[in-house]
Amino acid sequence: MHYILLTLSIGFFFVIRPYFSARQQLKQLRDQSALLNDPVLLAMTAKLARAMNIKTVMVNIYDKPEMNGLATADGKIYMSRGFIDKYRNNEFSAAELTSVVAHEMGHIALGHAKRRRFDFFIRDVLTATSGFFFSRFFFGFGSYAMRAVSQLFMAKLSRKDEFEADAFATALMHSAGLGSAPQKALFAKLDRYSGKDNTPVWLRSHPKCADRIAAIEANEARW
Repeated sequence: MHYILLTLSIGFFFVIRPYFSARQQLKQLRDQSALLNDPVLLAMTAKLARAMNIKTVMVNIYDKPEMNGLATADGKIYMSRGFIDKYRNNEFSAAELTSVVAHEMGHIALGHAKRRRFDFFIRDVLTATSGFFFSRFFFGFGSYAMRAVSQLFMAKLSRKDEFEADAFATALMHSAGLGSAPQKALFAKLDRYSGKDNTPVWLRSHPKCADRIAAIEANEARW
């Protein structure tokens, strides 16, 4: 009986943890971000808005040095300052950064941002409860094994989402009259910036840049 009660307690903890974690992340993003105000980039994102038949695409610049884009469950798009810094140093073009925005729009339109919160919730509950039971028989090893399995599963889901958002971005960039060349150029540059990375594909949360470029070209040939 006490095993059941303990399992329910663990499950309840993992029910409420993602809620508070998400709230904390959204607050941090809001507090450390400002609206994009570059006129060239705004003109580019306006093309995306017209292609989607929406009024505007609001992009928030997150004050972090990394090169990253993010779509949150509440439908907001964030781009890290690292991208903007390199854009101002002429290392990225406006069209290339616009492809980042198009990609994040894909995550929102395809429901990835909202679904991912639920995915993490399911992962945490299953890892905690199954790991607890397996540990009874494998002397503590069970929780580590279940965590590893769940991380591999989440990485696979994440890679699938990235390919889907890339495909959405390619179609949107074409509809906006920008084409896929900026998107492919962005990935080629990111590949050079990241340097040599021998991490196996099945451990990655994002596909390799070369695979993403190949997928874009395959989609275009099929379309």
